[in-house]
Amino acid sequence: MKCFYCRKTIGPLRRLTDSQFCSADHRKKARASSARFARDNSYTYGDEDVWPEMHESSERKSRLVSNQRTQAGVVFAIAVSLVFVLVFSWVSGPAPIRNAATTNLFGALEDKSTGLGQALRSSIPSRGAVRLQDDFRTGLEGWLPSSGRALDWKVESGIVHPGKLALWKPSLNLVNYRMDFQGQIEKKSMAWAFRATDLKNYYATKITLRKAGRQPAADIVRYAVMNGKELERVQLPLPMVVRDDMLYRVQVNIKGDRFSTMINGQLVDTWADKRIPSGGVGFFADKGEVAALHWVKVSEESQSLLGRIFALGFFMPPVYEPPDSY
Repeated sequence: MKCFYCRKTIGPLRRLTDSQFCSADHRKKARASSARFARDNSYTYGDEDVWPEMHESSERKSRLVSNQRTQAGVVFAIAVSLVFVLVFSWVSGPAPIRNAATTNLFGALEDKSTGLGQALRSSIPSRGAVRLQDDFRTGLEGWLPSSGRALDWKVESGIVHPGKLALWKPSLNLVNYRMDFQGQIEKKSMAWAFRATDLKNYYATKITLRKAGRQPAADIVRYAVMNGKELERVQLPLPMVVRDDMLYRVQVNIKGDRFSTMINGQLVDTWADKRIPSGGVGFFADKGEVAALHWVKVSEESQSLLGRIFALGFFMPPVYEPPDSY
């Protein structure tokens, strides 16, 4: 490449920043020379707008080149991201849904890949580290009562009537997760537990019918149980219309020290507590209470740092909804 002003070869370092002129001084002189040429021609041809038009044309060309480079960079970045997404999806595949009645959550994962695929699987976390479901059609395997006694829950046609507190074994080591279930109050209350480390340490919540009749009303009750003792019970009116035969679809989100409860798609309660950092889910019915539980699902996203980066920057995990058959 040669300088437009002096026709000397432009040095390799200079070409990195300017491929037209060998120095900033020559670029300035060339611009001044061009200005004089345009000015002289405007006088010769009687057109006072020749120089402004030439100057504006040069600026437009510079802007066009800059925009083209920017667009090319954006297209390249999008293409690389798409390729990365495709490779990641091919390697990791969808997160499995595990049935607690037939699957050992803590068993070894099946090795279905080798070479590069296996290396990528070991370094890139899956979108859903744990997904559990139980519709009670195969019994109550995986539900743990207190030691030394039998589970006093009743199962009728795939519907469970909980008794004393029992915990779902595959969920006991979870930290941040979402709990979904569907049930109905047959008498007084429907109750569940989360972040349960054992039968004496957990957070409990209930939907309790406060008033029956033509215009029934209900409360949401929550408290902590530490070393077997109930602490800090809070009872709040349920901000929604209820019926005696109402089917409740409950969603509990547990993240860090913050908990939120949604019933039939409506947010009804949020609160915070730091005392129990991890633990699973369970159900119970106190004396005089009867509830019918149809199914339960629990999903947890990866807790690794890389997993959080993927979730925030590239792969927003889909909202986990139970199948329509439930």
